[in-house]
Amino acid sequence: MIDLGGWRRSGTLSRTLAMLIKEFVQLRRDRLIFATMIFIPVVQLLLFGYAINTTPRHLPNGGVGP
Repeated sequence: MIDLGGWRRSGTLSRTLAMLIKEFVQLRRDRLIFATMIFIPVVQLLLFGYAINTTPRHLPNGGVGP
């Protein structure tokens, strides 16, 4: 199991939690950033899904004879 005793004593865990809360509050304030964070990955998934096609069609091939 992971020992978090050192993290608790140094305050790292509380600072990290405070930073996460601050970032989520900022996201709630600025709707444009939130929309960008959601919209761009969805568009990338759609574009790359169509661009990366693993079906080999109309490819030249070569054969090795005996």
